Amino acid sequence: ATGGPGELRILAPRGFTFAEDCFFDLHFADNLPNLETDVFGGFAIPPGYMGWPDDLLPTHCAGRENEAVISFPAGTRAGEAVLLQPGLAYVFRVGVLNPLE
Repeated sequence: ATGGPGELRILAPRGFTFAEDCFFDLHFADNLPNLETDVFGGFAIPPGYMGWPDDLLPTHCAGRENEAVISFPAGTRAGEAVLLQPGLAYVFRVGVLNPLE
């Protein structure tokens, strides 16, 4: 997944489909009932994953076929820019239509 400042692009395998407005298909730690089982399809979250930063919660999600672009505001904390950090794994879930189901 790649993107510019303030956006995250997700590319699913060919045939998978994101909703055009995928915002309501986004789920983060604060709206997942059970972090132990609700992120990775019933499996516990592996060690080393971080919660999504509260000051970077998305404002928009646009899907087009097998690509989704999640937009979030450029956050600041104590005057410093808040960004997703390269090399860190963040916990979130986005719905996608599986062509095999």
